[in-house]
Amino acid sequence: MEIKSSKILVVGAGLTGALTCNFIRQRLKQTVSIEIWEKSRGVGGRMNSSRMNTSSNLSCDMGAQYLTVTKEYMCKHQSVYNELLNEKVLSPLEGLVDGMKDYGDQVKHYVAPRGLNAIPKYFINKADCNLKTNNLLKSIFVSDSFVRASGFNNSDKESFDALADVVILTIPIPQLLKIQGEFESLLEAHRSRLELVQYSSRYALGCFYPNLKKIENVEWCSKYIPDGSSIRFLSIDTKKRKSNEAEGTSIVAHASVPFSIEHFESRFDDVEVLMKNRLYEIIPSLPKAESTKFLRWRYSQVTKPYEGRPGCIVLKLSPLIICAGDGFSNSNFDGCVDSAEAVLKVLHSYYS
Repeated sequence: MEIKSSKILVVGAGLTGALTCNFIRQRLKQTVSIEIWEKSRGVGGRMNSSRMNTSSNLSCDMGAQYLTVTKEYMCKHQSVYNELLNEKVLSPLEGLVDGMKDYGDQVKHYVAPRGLNAIPKYFINKADCNLKTNNLLKSIFVSDSFVRASGFNNSDKESFDALADVVILTIPIPQLLKIQGEFESLLEAHRSRLELVQYSSRYALGCFYPNLKKIENVEWCSKYIPDGSSIRFLSIDTKKRKSNEAEGTSIVAHASVPFSIEHFESRFDDVEVLMKNRLYEIIPSLPKAESTKFLRWRYSQVTKPYEGRPGCIVLKLSPLIICAGDGFSNSNFDGCVDSAEAVLKVLHSYYS
């Protein structure tokens, strides 16, 4: 079909934003220009893979850990999974996950050998879009024919504006509710339902051991801790991904939700010490980490999505403004695919 030249601005370079850019490029080919803004230094959102330092390949997944896929979704999103498997972005999870729920043969689990961050990177690179990192969207204003997005660059500390024919917002819903300008009035019809969406929060600790090749007497690659203490999930990340093992060992620990809620406003250093102490109780043979990463996921997983799980909502038809993300579907990989596909249906109608 013939499609007029158009500029599309995607806000948020997490998985939904990355998939949306890729699907737009697949469907609309070169008839549109795509620009994507991300407030962080890199892409991926909660698919965050962190390196020990810039000169090391030793890394660990600080956010999402592995993909769990049902037969239904494997069939529904078969083309996406096949592509990622064929390109070796994904591979089957083969190691032992101690304490994992027994799904039988109803699901399959996958890891990303280069880190789960490689998935959104793959789709953004394939989409041939103009990626701008450190760009925080502050406000949106609307004219009869275009949208003006105003932002702030966290790197050079400068404000800027951009014009677009279509704006697609894929950021967490609480961040969506903070956007100013005329956007606030556009949200009013949906605000009460948006405010009902809930997320869990949790801390994540990454530890790097470049001189440690193997941990003795530990058969598992990942482990769920059932005792309700600070750590809920623990993974020997290099072993889980079967990657970078020659570089050493990386370990990631996720706090339990109750612990994270209890210590949400505590000093980072204090919480990090508590989690480190618990880590060494679980694996007493660990040496002192050469380097650590510690962060708090304010919006870790969607626990209560938008009513009806529509995948996306349209705030304005002309110019077109869409809100999307796993807050409008399910908090997993397939939820992000569903959301991106819902956006494509809206765009198909808009451009037809």
